[in-house]
Amino acid sequence: MNYKLMHKHIHVADILIDEAACAIVKTGTVYHLEHLPVGSLDGKGHIDRAALNEWWVGALFRQADREYRRPLSDACGHTAKPFR
Repeated sequence: MNYKLMHKHIHVADILIDEAACAIVKTGTVYHLEHLPVGSLDGKGHIDRAALNEWWVGALFRQADREYRRPLSDACGHTAKPFR
């Protein structure tokens, strides 16, 4: 499915995400190269999709950590710790 990669209110790039794999499959038009995540460009200034996917997975875990502080293990009486 097509999405807009945003940095706050700035449309950074168009991306295609495989929702089943939760991975960025393709990058489209880049509107603001300077707002891409740090480390997501290769040495030639092109988007490194593997690095962008690594950032994407990390961002998903950080968001899930903020929204769901009580993991399933909490039901067993364990103390919840952020996943990092």
